[in-house]
Amino acid sequence: MRALICLDLDGPLIDVSTRYYAIYCDLVRSYDGLPLALEDYWRQKRNRIPDVDQFIAAGLGRDQANVCAAERVCLIEDSRYVRLDRIWEGTEGFLRQLHSAYDIAIVSFRGDAEQAESQLRAAGIRDLCNHVVCARATGEIRRPEAKAEMVRRIIGDDVPAGWFIGDTETDIRAGRLLGLRTAAASFGLRDLSYLEAERPDIVLRKPQEMHAWAAQL
Repeated sequence: MRALICLDLDGPLIDVSTRYYAIYCDLVRSYDGLPLALEDYWRQKRNRIPDVDQFIAAGLGRDQANVCAAERVCLIEDSRYVRLDRIWEGTEGFLRQLHSAYDIAIVSFRGDAEQAESQLRAAGIRDLCNHVVCARATGEIRRPEAKAEMVRRIIGDDVPAGWFIGDTETDIRAGRLLGLRTAAASFGLRDLSYLEAERPDIVLRKPQEMHAWAAQL
């Protein structure tokens, strides 16, 4: 049995900042608010500032902000916004390097598995992934235990040795539950200092750093 690499899709492989920001801006403007600048918005998002507070910072009342926060959840997988995602430069070569020695499982919270599959095909990397693991982003599935179980249902109970590469605390904790070493991609949805507090085996600060690290595995 080959060793395993579990890779979170949004963040380590795909830059989702444009999608997240476009949804935020559209919702803010629907109430005549003034969106935060992209840099401010993304910094707050990476530091886990609640969505409601980000909408309030754009000039919305609390009731409007609560409505927008709920609508954001409904829009996060809308194809109009998902098409704004961009694969990080060098990702195909990075996956090809890993695929020569590891089985690769892409782990995603996309509720629509076909959407994730389609996005991987469009990026030209689906053939480099042995498994695509999807589940809707509910509060329950965001628990590390639930994410680890989601992987086990696809891989089996005897998870081989390897790595879990992710950009959130859930990824790091789920990787440990699976018995995998953990790599934190600090260019995704969480700030560097926040991820360092989770004590992963390694922190990767840029996509290029992650790709160079993979070449040494």
